[in-house]
Amino acid sequence: MNVAIGDLLDDAGNLHLNPEIESGDYFAVSLRKGIISLRARGYIGYVPLSDDVIIHVRPRVPVSNLSRVISVSGEPPTVLSTMRGYATTSEWNESLLDVYARSLAEYVERIASGGLLRDYMRREEESSFPRGRIMIKGTLRARARGVRHRASVAWFERSDDNAPNRCLKYALWLLTQRYIAAGPGDRESREAHRHLVALYPIFDGVVLDHSREFLNDPQIVGARPLPSLRGYYRDALNVAVAIIRQRAILVDSPGGPIRMPSVVLNMNYVFEAYVRNILRRYVRSNGVAATVLDGNGDGRRPLYDGKTTPPATPDIIVQQTSSASPPVVVEVKNVPVKETESERAYVNQAATYGLVYRASKVVLVHPRASLFQDGGLHHLGDIDHVSVYQYRLDMGASDLPEEEHRCGETIVGLLQDGQGDT
Repeated sequence: MNVAIGDLLDDAGNLHLNPEIESGDYFAVSLRKGIISLRARGYIGYVPLSDDVIIHVRPRVPVSNLSRVISVSGEPPTVLSTMRGYATTSEWNESLLDVYARSLAEYVERIASGGLLRDYMRREEESSFPRGRIMIKGTLRARARGVRHRASVAWFERSDDNAPNRCLKYALWLLTQRYIAAGPGDRESREAHRHLVALYPIFDGVVLDHSREFLNDPQIVGARPLPSLRGYYRDALNVAVAIIRQRAILVDSPGGPIRMPSVVLNMNYVFEAYVRNILRRYVRSNGVAATVLDGNGDGRRPLYDGKTTPPATPDIIVQQTSSASPPVVVEVKNVPVKETESERAYVNQAATYGLVYRASKVVLVHPRASLFQDGGLHHLGDIDHVSVYQYRLDMGASDLPEEEHRCGETIVGLLQDGQGDT
C-alpha cells in the first residue's frame, strides 16, 4: 500500500506519525519519489498512522469469520490509544476481556470527573412528620386501617440510583466476576481487574440490579436523550450494554456505535495459537489419548543431544499419552503457498525439529491461498525416515467449525502409522 508523504507532514514540514506506530513493528517502509510504500508485517486491523491517515490492513487470505478465529486462538490483541467505532456480534470473545475492561474504566473515570447523572425520583411513605405532598387517598386508607398518627406523602428527590448508573455498576461487577472466575492472569489482566475494583465505590449509592431491568430504560436504548451536560455517558453506556449482553466487537468492522481503543492483531501469533487450539479441541472433544504441546513452552527441549542450549522451539508437538510412539511435529506459517511447495527455509526448520523430537512425520500448516488451490493435507516427500507434509487450512470456509474439525482429525490422525498420506 502506498501513502503520499505529504499526507504525513504537519504544517511545519515535519513527519508526524502516531508514536505507537512509529515505535512498533507494524510495517516495513520504503520511500521512492515522494511515495511511502508500506508492507504489513503480520498485523491486521485499522492502523492509525496519524490523526488523519488510517490504514486498513486485511488478512493475507480470505477469512470467513475473523471473530471466531480470534476467539479460538485466545490470543490477546494489541490495543492502541486511538479510539474508533465498532460493530458487534453475538459471539462473546474472552480474549477481548482486557480491552473491554480498559475501555469501561476510562469512561467511568471520565464520569467520576464530570459528575454522576442524578434524576429526580418519586418517593412515597407514610410518616408522622410529613414532607412534600400529602396524598389524600393514601392517608384516608391509612385512617381506615386505624392509623391516625401518620399521613401518606409523596415527594421528589435527586438520586444517582437510576438506570444509567445501574447499568454501569452492573457492567463493572460482571467484568470483575469474569476476572475472578478466570483466576490470576498476566500483569495486564491483573491491573485491569484492580482498576475495576477501585472504581466500583463510585456507585455506592446505586443498587446492583441483578434483574437487569435497566436494559429496557429509554435512556439506555437511546429512545430518550441523556441530559446535555451528561452526554459523556453515551459511549460508556454503549460499552456497558455490550458487556452485559455479551456482544463482542468485530475487529474488522469499519465502524459502529461502540467506541473503544483501536485493536490490531498480530496474525502470525493468532494463526499459530488458532491451529494449536484446533488440535487441542479435537483431542479433548473426541477423547483421543494424545497431548498437544507448545514447543515454546511445555514441549520445549534442547536442540542438540547432550547440551542444554540452544532450545528447539517447534510451534506444536502432538504426541500419544499412552505410548512412546514418535510424535508429530507441526510448524505453523501464516504465509499462503504460492504453488505447491513450502519455502525451503520452512522445510529445513520442520525437518530439523523432526529429527530433534525423533518424529517420523512433520507438518507445515499454511492458510489456503484461495478457492482455486487444493486444501487439506499433501505429502511433500521424505527426508530419511522423516515424512514431510503440508496442510492448507481454509480460513475462508463457509463452515469454519467443520474445517477446524477436519484439520484436527487429519493432523492428529498422523499419529497412527500409515494415515494421512495423499
